[in-house]
Amino acid sequence: SAHLTLRGHVFLALDVQPGEASLEETEMLVPVRIAAETAFDMARRGEINEGESAMAILMCERAIREHLQQ
Repeated sequence: SAHLTLRGHVFLALDVQPGEASLEETEMLVPVRIAAETAFDMARRGEINEGESAMAILMCERAIREHLQQ
């Protein structure tokens, strides 16, 4: 049997404005903006197939919701 220990850190930045990306030559990233509610739903349904990202979204859900209500 295999055992995996993984530690990650989640940082949440609020009130930021997106800017131009400085991609490296080999990077092929396309930013996609979606509503917070959509991201929460996608994470719960397994539509975000990278587990650490889905978990980070859900860990920050309460703080994001509180911020959006301000």
